[in-house]
Amino acid sequence: GELHLKVRIGRVSEHHQKGDVFEAAADLILPGTNLHSEKTHEDLHTAIDLVRDTLAQEIEQYKEKHNEKHS
Repeated sequence: GELHLKVRIGRVSEHHQKGDVFEAAADLILPGTNLHSEKTHEDLHTAIDLVRDTLAQEIEQYKEKHNEKHS
């Protein structure tokens, strides 16, 4: 199957009084489902890592459900 990954990273400053806050978001479009993760953090790399970790968990859940249906 085909998949698509859309990633968005940037600075979120309109809602915060002090300092920089970064946002990382990802949409992973898989056959039959869309997985989404969006995280904010004061450190850009941490925000990206949080999104990655969340998507990894969601992918594992997707694989388990997909394997159960085809067993």
